[in-house]
Amino acid sequence: MSSKEALIKYLHQCLFCPPKRTLLKAIKNNQLTTWPGLTAKAVERYLPDNAPATDKGHMSRHRKGIRSTRKEEALDKLEKLAVEQCCNPPLVEEKKNQLFGYMVHQDKKTGVMYTDLTGNFPVRSMDGFTCFFVLYDWTTNAILATPMKDAKDESMIKAFKENIEYLGERGFKPTFNIIDNVASKAIRAYLKKEKVGIQLVEPHNHRVNAAERAIRTFKNHFIAGLCIGDRKFPTILWSKLVNQAVRSMNMLRTSRVHPKLSADHVLEGVHDFNRNPWAPPATRATVLNPPESRNSWDQRAIDAWHIGPAWDHYRALTFYIPSTGGTRISADYQLYPEHCEVPKETRMDETVRVAKDLVAAIQKLQDQATQQPGRHTTALAKLAEIFKSKTIEMNPIESQPTQTSNSPTAPANIRKAPRVHLRNTRNNIPGRLPTSEGGQARVTQATPLASSEGDTAGPNQANENKELATSEGEDGEVQSSWYNKDREKRTQRKKNVRRSPRFSKQQNERLDKIEKVTTTISGAERDKEENEVQPIYGLGIQKQHILNKDSVIIEERRPT
Repeated sequence: MSSKEALIKYLHQCLFCPPKRTLLKAIKNNQLTTWPGLTAKAVERYLPDNAPATDKGHMSRHRKGIRSTRKEEALDKLEKLAVEQCCNPPLVEEKKNQLFGYMVHQDKKTGVMYTDLTGNFPVRSMDGFTCFFVLYDWTTNAILATPMKDAKDESMIKAFKENIEYLGERGFKPTFNIIDNVASKAIRAYLKKEKVGIQLVEPHNHRVNAAERAIRTFKNHFIAGLCIGDRKFPTILWSKLVNQAVRSMNMLRTSRVHPKLSADHVLEGVHDFNRNPWAPPATRATVLNPPESRNSWDQRAIDAWHIGPAWDHYRALTFYIPSTGGTRISADYQLYPEHCEVPKETRMDETVRVAKDLVAAIQKLQDQATQQPGRHTTALAKLAEIFKSKTIEMNPIESQPTQTSNSPTAPANIRKAPRVHLRNTRNNIPGRLPTSEGGQARVTQATPLASSEGDTAGPNQANENKELATSEGEDGEVQSSWYNKDREKRTQRKKNVRRSPRFSKQQNERLDKIEKVTTTISGAERDKEENEVQPIYGLGIQKQHILNKDSVIIEERRPT
């Protein structure tokens, strides 16, 4: 694979694998001018027409009427002719003067937003999110997706407030909201307070609410991005990839504010890839372990997962650290993508670049020699021709490696994904990856863990891995000391019965005897139920329980 091809596929995955025609349309409209080397010519040459991750996210049923086998009848021809004559009537010469009027049309949908909720994601995220609140803004043509924990009024109002403030700060505050027929009184009161009009869509009518189509667009884009993640990436971290998914999707959408600007450009400004680089989502990485926070013999880099760009930092990315359960922003990292290669300049690329500089310099000298003829003019021309033919005009070796992808939302993978909640228990710590439960396979000596560089672990390391958990999210599990030990038998605590201080000494002694006999009887009955089979007695026959403890005999008589 040439470095140019690797670069195009790398940037394509940074944008969550959009369809090729969508990417070409955005490039030709100058919406991705700061992305290095991402030109329409390079995309048409190096990017395949289809990719597995793109198909998993964007494939749909083909449209009807394509290459139809139905024969066109005469009646259809007459109908088409009548429609054409009606739409395009023949010009008629008139002797009178023609008056033309002009009317300014104001778009009534300016300031309108459409909102709706998605269905629950198959796995609850580590932060407790279960679904998305999707907002479609008509003015900017932007789609905003916000993770939500539930569909309660408090969560809905929080999502509304966050998105309305976000659009208002950028000068696009909504004035009218179209929502499904599920708006509660609390939501209506909040929208009325924000001076936002509301219109409810009639039940079972999904054509009126444009958020329905926005949900489909976002889900296709997000699923395609998940499919190019690493196979070992924990699915419960999906909520940390939403920001990059929304930004990349809006970069490919043209805004209604200006036909040459993207929706992300209108809301966030120009994105400079050289200042804020991107990387494929859910990619395994190693991050520098700073000397200030490590021991003398500690490892110099730690395993991490890439979860998005660092928007306010210079040439840095945001990573999730499994060993600490937190996020870290670092500019010193190494990426290990599974479905593409990190673009690097090869020796041939460096040679071609140097040859271009030499040809430009030689041509400049040749122009000077033409003005002042000398003996070096012919030699410079031959030298420029040699560099141009041997390097620049040489056809690069192109290869088509196998396209790969992942399926994290498949039912089989969902069943293997760990389950998390927001309670602090012995096997769950909020914000940390589960290690002892949740469907993760145990580490055995037959399947040793691999390092982040792809090396296979030895037998000694495999034995150590039985007790230590991996930090790069592989199939490993911590076997704590309490896990293999026998648990102590639990005993019920004796409840102290509250007595009145007015009881006499004789009354307290009598109550003590009753409690002692009751305790003995209950213990004896428990032992008998465990060790003996209860006999069957006839009607009217006396029954005796002979207890093992303290030889206490209790007689029960049935009424005759």
